[in-house]
Amino acid sequence: MNIEQLRYVAEIAKCGSMAAAARKLHISQSGISQAVSQLEKELGIRIFYRSRSGASLTPEGAKIAEKAADIVGKVGELAEIAELNRGWIRQKLRVAVAPGLISMLVNTILEFRERYPSVSLEINEMTSAEVIKCLHENEIDLGLIPENEVPELAPDYRFNPVLESKIVVIVNAKSPLARKKLASPEDLKPFLFINYDEPFVDRFLEKYVARHGRLNLLFRTKNQVALAFALQSPSVFTIGFDYPFRLLDSQEIAAVDIGGMQDVVARFGWICASGGPLSGVAEHFMNLFAEACRK
Repeated sequence: MNIEQLRYVAEIAKCGSMAAAARKLHISQSGISQAVSQLEKELGIRIFYRSRSGASLTPEGAKIAEKAADIVGKVGELAEIAELNRGWIRQKLRVAVAPGLISMLVNTILEFRERYPSVSLEINEMTSAEVIKCLHENEIDLGLIPENEVPELAPDYRFNPVLESKIVVIVNAKSPLARKKLASPEDLKPFLFINYDEPFVDRFLEKYVARHGRLNLLFRTKNQVALAFALQSPSVFTIGFDYPFRLLDSQEIAAVDIGGMQDVVARFGWICASGGPLSGVAEHFMNLFAEACRK
């Protein structure tokens, strides 16, 4: 058994005839027929019914063809990875991230750079609306955004959810709030609030303020470094998604559920154009991020 025999089986199953598969693979029909016959003899089973109208899979052959297609696909992925690592393929990957989500990608970016140094990787932070616009204009390959901000009735895009994250109160581990299981509106009143500028969270805050009144705002920022620095103080807190903060030192940062409001959980994922298959480097980047989320 060899990979070419498996490639022939997978292609015949896809095309429905040996003649069509032979044309697509640029080999003779007799050559592909002999290779499949040898494989059938080696395995001791019949893979295809042959007829003048074409070739159809036997019940046993259907299982073989499915596995053959999987193996051929994996071999192709291995070859692409090898080429990437040898620098044979000079590709560019353009990724856009909604505000507040860039911290989720840091480890993935570093690992991707280490594995595929020959790939030109561009990462930009922009609003979800800008991500959609750039996808439409083919200025990016992938966008990481909340699912609720994917345009409705948009057949031009496909969304692949990766993780869920809940809106919580984020505080220094030494804050009195860190000892609570639930931070009520009364609990939050003595503390200073830092508003990290993120549209999804802003909509939640509008509902919170309408129900419970204004928070004691210290400042508003889009700067994650400023936010992390401010959270060194036990007298301040922010409200945001828990996942990015789970990446920080858990001994210094604590997440507390918000009282007086229904839990808000958002799904985040990759949005891309649905016009065709993603490039191999884009698939590898998405897989690395999925692995990081599972850790």
